[in-house]
Amino acid sequence: MESNTAPHLLIPTLEARATAPSKRSNRTKKVTANTPTKNFPLEKKYRAEVVEPKPPITEIQFAETLRLTRNLVIGSIILATGSRKERCNIIPIVGLSMMSSLINARFVLGISPESVKISSALDLPTAEIDNPLLITAEVVVVVASAKTGIDPKVTAAWSTFRELYIPTIVVVIDFESGDADFEDMSAIVGKMLEPVLTPYLVLHSDDGFPNGVINLEDQIITDYSSDEVSQLPSDSEHRELILEFKEELANSLIEGGWEQFVQGLVIPAIPIVLQNNLGVSEVKRFLDMVPASSQ
Repeated sequence: MESNTAPHLLIPTLEARATAPSKRSNRTKKVTANTPTKNFPLEKKYRAEVVEPKPPITEIQFAETLRLTRNLVIGSIILATGSRKERCNIIPIVGLSMMSSLINARFVLGISPESVKISSALDLPTAEIDNPLLITAEVVVVVASAKTGIDPKVTAAWSTFRELYIPTIVVVIDFESGDADFEDMSAIVGKMLEPVLTPYLVLHSDDGFPNGVINLEDQIITDYSSDEVSQLPSDSEHRELILEFKEELANSLIEGGWEQFVQGLVIPAIPIVLQNNLGVSEVKRFLDMVPASSQ
């Protein structure tokens, strides 16, 4: 028997719950509340669920923002991280123009009459060591003159530059008529910059002019005394004279050979005489050891 005062459509089952039908928005939630009670036969009491509205919902929308760190920019690196020749997600320094000609390139460092001549002989552009985009270089050539020394900008920024581990070659010039010969100037470079390795020694003609080099590794002589460059094996006298230098070089390369140069760990010093092109091919040999990124 249904009570006239009981909640409408309640199911008269012991401890049951019911929800009165509603056409309200689905933005309501079910909450349990006590409903009026009435004594029924057998003293039964009933409870029901009533529908109450949910609190108002506030919607917040955010404007889209660009995540610049996901934009990959080629060659625009601010600080050295130890890994070069990679794409970096650092945005270019404000105020610096992107110069594609300086990306993954090879340069002669230092601006001087000697470096311009070396640049022409090696077919490399010149650059100053304080150029911030030099960080992307593949390999560089530093000019050391037995007459004028090394560009002061190079010596001043050398320690910072070397943190980049860019493969570096030192070319020694002006030793044929200077106070220091090639070996002496190589030792001076070691004090001004850092110790260097000498894969070649200079041979002189009877009048003292440099006319050849001897490779300390294979002991082959390259003769520059005539227009036609030739190679010939060394004799026992030559091999005896270079023995100490050969052993010193071999000990320096025992850990990884010239791959250490490619990784920017060691620096070869090579003599160059522009009058007869002595040493130009030898420098190019080392330039070719460094793979070009464009290949």
